[in-house]
Amino acid sequence: MRLFIDTNIYLDYFRASSESLASLKALKNLLTQKRVILVVPEQTEQEYLRRRSGIVEETRNELLKQRGSRAFNGQTPVVRGWKRAKTIEKIIRNLMSAYDDLLEEYDKKSLAEKTEADLLIKDIFKLSDKLAESKFIIEKANLRYMKGNPPRKYKDDRSLGDAIVWESLLEDANKDNLAIITHDTDFICKQKEEQVLNHFLRKEWEKKTNKKINLYISLAKFINYFEKKDVIKKEIVQEEEKRGQRAIIDSVSMSGVVNLEPLNFAQTVRANDFDLISRPFTAWQASEGLYNFTPANISAPLKFCPYCGKDIEESLRGYPSVQQYVLSARYQFACPYCGERFFPERL
Repeated sequence: MRLFIDTNIYLDYFRASSESLASLKALKNLLTQKRVILVVPEQTEQEYLRRRSGIVEETRNELLKQRGSRAFNGQTPVVRGWKRAKTIEKIIRNLMSAYDDLLEEYDKKSLAEKTEADLLIKDIFKLSDKLAESKFIIEKANLRYMKGNPPRKYKDDRSLGDAIVWESLLEDANKDNLAIITHDTDFICKQKEEQVLNHFLRKEWEKKTNKKINLYISLAKFINYFEKKDVIKKEIVQEEEKRGQRAIIDSVSMSGVVNLEPLNFAQTVRANDFDLISRPFTAWQASEGLYNFTPANISAPLKFCPYCGKDIEESLRGYPSVQQYVLSARYQFACPYCGERFFPERL
């Protein structure tokens, strides 16, 4: 069996705990034993290298935020100088020092590309079957784009990246059955509440070859299916599936309007934080228990992607219905430039 893993799946593991890297470790074992062949289109590897630094910086900002949340701003004057107050001050100084050491270690490892995720993905790429691009593939991808065929997010999507990946996979189609791991809606459609390969793409595949093709939104789930037993813990499978489900939205309709898919949880934010939406910003965690609202009563324009900083409003000009985004954690968005998906409560 041949296996393709989308760039977003690799990048997800930079946000995962050490235990949650079990899927990558299991994949490495399968590749080493030559039980599965991983195919890596040139476009996928290049996209991974381009976007890795952004994910690394995002994680670093989370560490900085955690450190800041533990900052000590002094004590009430009446207890200042007390023995226990001095003990607390010492503990906090030690904690801040430990966080500084942690940040320094993270910076060194990420700069040297020696985090656990880095090392595993490097090894996995070395064990893979690389699919080189050709002028023929680029021309076919461009023709696909000109005709408006998937994979693409919506009709104004100017990127050929996913089209190049798909054309590369089609060129490789006759070698064996293929499993695709992705939560990118460019490749996905819904069928009876299940995520399946886009029908147009499946028809193309079936016309090209008699080999089977299946789609999974979780690497852990694929590995357990392939092994016919629970190699990966149930908790990790659920974590990956939850992450994949949250990433899946109906991002494009044939009219070019971004579709929003409801999710099943509530959200609270500070009312005076809405001004952040009108300029580039970094992700932030929502405040709890302060101001509840529903899509029916709150909306604000979303102008910039929190990951790449590109002007989303400008890219969607000409589609008035998407100039206003409803601000609620019940909805998830996809950037038309970098493809990152995010929840408004983290803006």
